[in-house]
Amino acid sequence: MNELLTPLQAFIFEHWIEPLLAWLGLQAYVENAYDALYLVLLGIIEISLLVLVFRPLEALRPVEKWTDRRALGFYSLGSLFSALAHHLQS
Repeated sequence: MNELLTPLQAFIFEHWIEPLLAWLGLQAYVENAYDALYLVLLGIIEISLLVLVFRPLEALRPVEKWTDRRALGFYSLGSLFSALAHHLQS
């Protein structure tokens, strides 16, 4: 996975993140931003897999019945923030 993600990380960083940091005058954070981009890309891949694999399975056989689907979005957002907080602490 690392062999596939590293070139993507380098491309995005060189073409978008690094120029943005230079424009904002934040060149001191270049190394931190490069490392953080890898984690962001991993997170995007994880969330995409969850949506593409488990959402259709949940639609076929739901674990819980939701009477209000809007509540599901709020619940999912809370779960996302909880996961982010957990990753930031470790």
